[in-house]
Amino acid sequence: MNKNGDCLVNASGDNRCLGSLGTQPKLTRNSQLAINGIGPVNIGMTVEQASQAAGIQLVPFKPNPNRICDYYKLAGEPDGVFFMVTNGRIARVDIETDDITTVSGAKIPDPEESVQSLYGGNLQVSRLPNSTEGHFLTFVPNSNSDRNFRLKFATKRGRVTTMSAGQLPEIDYIEGCLDVRPD
Repeated sequence: MNKNGDCLVNASGDNRCLGSLGTQPKLTRNSQLAINGIGPVNIGMTVEQASQAAGIQLVPFKPNPNRICDYYKLAGEPDGVFFMVTNGRIARVDIETDDITTVSGAKIPDPEESVQSLYGGNLQVSRLPNSTEGHFLTFVPNSNSDRNFRLKFATKRGRVTTMSAGQLPEIDYIEGCLDVRPD
């Protein structure tokens, strides 16, 4: 790694950071989703930094013709963990598995009432676009240092279907990378 924390490639073309990954992943089913990332992976990391922190390589998942935004997933377990990368850095983590909980204990398929009791007055409720059966439950932090982060739960028929953590504005992109417009 250089002084900026970026992984370097050696003369053989091997990524020295990924080559040094241990056999034990650090991002597991026991990792928890926080407002600023999941387990050891933080919003704002490069893909290389996140792979190193996770102990498992992040690989492209949903190619996007708009190269400003891409989706990555883990090369192994746990499944159902996806990373939105904008301008080369992780901007959002999307969870589509019931294996992962938030640091407060919320998970898929918890009822809306359970999430509301965990996050209380800091939770904003809005309707899912084009749906009469779902909501977004968005945790908005009080702390000034976290003001640009959100934790968002999508629900259908009163139960959590997905969870996301990320920075503004990407956390609010309903269509993911399709909402990103090149300058």
